[in-house]
Amino acid sequence: MRQVDDFAIATNEASTASQLIEEINEQLNLPIHILGEITRYNGMDIEQMQHFVKITCHKYIQKMSQSYPWIAQELKTMKNLPLPFQADHKYVSKMIHGATPDLDENQ
Repeated sequence: MRQVDDFAIATNEASTASQLIEEINEQLNLPIHILGEITRYNGMDIEQMQHFVKITCHKYIQKMSQSYPWIAQELKTMKNLPLPFQADHKYVSKMIHGATPDLDENQ
């Protein structure tokens, strides 16, 4: 189990995040501090662009592989990164909208 006292708000307007934080602060003894846009959060790298937000854990994996050399060795032996994913529309639709027990590589 892990307790984290940080949180991030995802919104398309900074004013929306500020308003939410102000409303939360009204209920707290210790106020939340607005730290602006984030680049790292809870071990994840956050890259915010105009049309998307990219979330990776590259820096965390790099740090772990320095502390635990066997991780780096295992990563070198893996052939397909990321794991292959079937991009068929019907397959993806079943994953998102329906039960998945009937999914297999041939669908």
